[in-house]
Order: sequence, then structure tokens, then C-alpha cells
Amino acid sequence: MVKRIRIRAVGDCPRLDHFLTGELASLSRSQVEKLIRDGHVHIDGQPVHRKNTTVRNASLVEVEIVTETPAPYIPSRPLVRLFEDEWLLAIDKPAGMAVHPGAGASAETILDLFRHTYPVIGEMNEKERPGIVHRLDKDTSGVLLLAKDEETMQLLQRQFHDHLVEKSYLAVIAGAMRFRNGTIDQPLTRSRTNPQRFTVSRDPEDHGREAITDYHVLLILNDCTLLQVRPRTGRTHQIRVHLAAQAIRAGRYLVWQAPGSSLPRPGAALPATALHPPP
Repeated sequence: MVKRIRIRAVGDCPRLDHFLTGELASLSRSQVEKLIRDGHVHIDGQPVHRKNTTVRNASLVEVEIVTETPAPYIPSRPLVRLFEDEWLLAIDKPAGMAVHPGAGASAETILDLFRHTYPVIGEMNEKERPGIVHRLDKDTSGVLLLAKDEETMQLLQRQFHDHLVEKSYLAVIAGAMRFRNGTIDQPLTRSRTNPQRFTVSRDPEDHGREAITDYHVLLILNDCTLLQVRPRTGRTHQIRVHLAAQAIRAGRYLVWQAPGSSLPRPGAALPATALHPPP
């Protein structure tokens, strides 16, 4: 697609690039220079290739801006439906796919699949993340609820906010827990060394955000432990951080996955197996 812009010069300007930069605020100086260099700028019908060309009073400057038409979006996979009615959709979210775009991310997301399959969600007031009422980490698989209309979205969001929805996970760790059953009640805060990661808050002056996780050991096999985990709160990376803080191996604190471990990468070991209102 080609967009043509015509500008009548008022007064002289010693440089064409300065003239266009002042007239076309939406374009950067480098974009203007490229348009001139590629022959997309004409003065009084003649192509101009030098950015320092003088623009005379009353000259007609024409600019051609070529925009590429994006290819139609084709989903890489379908949504795996577990339940659906006229109000909501429950899907099996795969590991390795984020629920919605993050800062600087361009990879395909669940929201992309949802928009393509149900374009009607574009009519919601929420434009950035329509239908998204909760999330699972990118590397976590499991049940994800999606709202198909505005009223259902608000209702589900309130239920999650008021802790009326119970979430249950299966998790595999390298090592063992101190106890077969327990509740981990430790606030979380951002790591001081890596702000993108979270850690248990141990600084009495940094209270962090409340985080509570219930767990139950289902199976111990060699150096691995299978757990059922029920987070009462929904902090980012809560399960991984809490289990890393509580797991032991040879009497030492264990990070989430020990170096050289033959276990799958951490995300692959955290499927969410159930998500339902408590009885």
C-alpha cells in the first residue's frame, strides 16, 4: 500500500530532510533520510535523492510512504477445549506459550488464539486483554478459563479476587520436603540481584506481598518428590519460590532444579490439574 503526501512549501528551506522532519512529525529523521535515498520524494514532479537539496518557496513536495500489508494471522494450533458454554471457555493451556503478550514479547500467545477463534471478544471494553480473567506462567500447562463476554469476565475476575476459585497443581521437585503435608506462609519480594525474579522475603524491613501455599506429598521416588499444591494466593512464581525455599537435599536448601539434573525444565514439571470453585 502506498500513501502519498503533498506539501506546498511556504518560504525557502535550505535542506529537504529538515523540511520533511518538520512537516511529518510521525517520521523520524532516519526514516525521512531513507525515503529520500530510495527515491520516494519528489519536488515539483522531479525525484530527489539528496537530503541537502534546497526547498524553494511554493514548491510542491510529494512523499510516497510504502506500508507493507501484514500477512493474515494463521494460528499455529487450535485451542484445546475442555468445557464450553455461551459464557465461558475452559481450555488446556500448553506449556511454552504465554497467556498474553508481555513487555517486548512478540511470540504467539493464548490471547492470539482466542481472538482469532472468537473475534466477538474484540467488542469488550477491555481492549488489551479481553476475556483474560487469570493466568498461568508461560511454562506451566493446565486449565485456563476464558470469558466470552464482558459480564462473565467481570464476574470471574471478582471470584478470583475474592479467592472463591480453588487452584490445584501437580509439581515434581528434585529433592524432598521437610514434611509430608504443610502450609508455606512466606511473603514474596523481587530479587535485589535480578528484578525479574522473586524470592522469599527475609528482610524484616521488607515485608513483601503475602503468599500462602498448601502442599501434600503424593509420592517419593529416588531423588524426586511428587506434590499436590494448592496456592491460596496468586503471586508470580509463588509455587516455584515456595518449594525452592522449603525443599531439602542432603540437609541443604535446594534451588528449584539442581544443576545437572535429568528432570525436565522446571516449567514442564508444573501442570495445573484442576481449577474449580471450592465445595
